[in-house]
Amino acid sequence: MPVLALLRQCEQRLVIRLAHFGVEADEDAYDGHILACARKGKCGCLYTFHEKDFLALDDPDIEIVRPSQA
Repeated sequence: MPVLALLRQCEQRLVIRLAHFGVEADEDAYDGHILACARKGKCGCLYTFHEKDFLALDDPDIEIVRPSQA
């Protein structure tokens, strides 16, 4: 499985996008980083026990699923 990382310009855009959603806490910024890496890897679905945190970031291209709903 490949390891994905964001380039500096992608991280800068991510910070701006997160600020647009009012994200300030480190935890929420970390969720945004995970979502950005999933988007970069062309992931269609992200499994998480904290779906509300990811749904708040509003990414229509990635389905957010709680494992118990799978």
